[in-house]
Amino acid sequence: GSDENSDCISAMDTFKHRSGMWFLRNKIAGGWQEGYYDHIVRFDEGWQGHGQYILANPVRAGLVTEWWTWPYFGSCHFDFETVIRSAIWG
Repeated sequence: GSDENSDCISAMDTFKHRSGMWFLRNKIAGGWQEGYYDHIVRFDEGWQGHGQYILANPVRAGLVTEWWTWPYFGSCHFDFETVIRSAIWG
């Protein structure tokens, strides 16, 4: 999403549509809520709170009891250990 030609809305709509169709084909209950909230988190605006909120999502949903046991946490852009060290030691 950092490229000037990125279209986050189109990407999200496509993802939700394709994964929703997969849910239907595979007879998986549930689905996506209508709409979504997108926000580009700038490094200087307190990204740690956003990260903590996101990491706690599977815990709030009752999928795991500890966030670090969720197999899908992390980032494809940042090394998780580096982010944790930055959050703790600045």
